[in-house]
Amino acid sequence: MAGKLGKVDLGQEKKLHGLMRGVLKLGGVRAVHDVGEGGVLWALAEMCFGEGSAGAEVTIPCGKGERVEEALFGEGGGRILLEVDEEGVTRVEELAKEAGVECYRIGKSGGENLQISCGDVREQWNVEELRKLYQEALPQALAG
Repeated sequence: MAGKLGKVDLGQEKKLHGLMRGVLKLGGVRAVHDVGEGGVLWALAEMCFGEGSAGAEVTIPCGKGERVEEALFGEGGGRILLEVDEEGVTRVEELAKEAGVECYRIGKSGGENLQISCGDVREQWNVEELRKLYQEALPQALAG
């Protein structure tokens, strides 16, 4: 392993988790996923594999001086992806503002593909093909 671990702001973590307790009481929440191992791209892919799976079209912001790889695969804490119906989006944004938590609309769900834009990178994968790779990778690796 190499590199430095990101700083954890326990005060912000507390605000984020308090916000999520309130958000989960709202109607219209379809999916929630923490951003940890594998970063935001992996979390988005896993969200596409749920029951009645669907794709998504998202734009991941890159911070100043941040490489695309960091934005897509960075494993720092303090981030949660949330899918809500259209009626719930504004309410979630209001709750986030009240809680002092940054909140970004990164795209929409639907379709058969996971489409990602981040900086100069534009990629697209079919959700069923991704699911197959996900389900078969470990058994194939263990089979030798």
